Amino acid sequence: MPIVPARPSVLHTFGFLKTRENSMIASPLRHDTDMGFTLIELMTVVVIIAILLAVAVATFMSTTASANAAACKYNQRSLNEGIAVMTSDADAPAIAAVEDVRPYVKNFNTVSKCPSDGTPLQLDAGAHSVICPNHP
Repeated sequence: MPIVPARPSVLHTFGFLKTRENSMIASPLRHDTDMGFTLIELMTVVVIIAILLAVAVATFMSTTASANAAACKYNQRSLNEGIAVMTSDADAPAIAAVEDVRPYVKNFNTVSKCPSDGTPLQLDAGAHSVICPNHP
């Protein structure tokens, strides 16, 4: 009697069961019938995710720093406008400290500090303006 090859089952046809022959055809790097991932494949995915995270964190940090610098510049501008109004006021005393501008600036407690680390803004007495030690 001639030997008739066995007809493949439905599971073999749709790839749910792999034999040595069709697993070698599907992936020449694998030499066994195991359907899990190899260590190289897992390490490659981990490295790609780590690179993407490093790029995302670096972008987030630079965006945060530039946002804090912009907010600090806005705070300086608000205080400088308060100084301008105070100096134009006829009965206002001379400016000796940033605290003297309090009646002329709304939200003084928030505006008088640098958003980066909470450092108080300083008065440049010669120029009659406010400067930030962190963002000159």
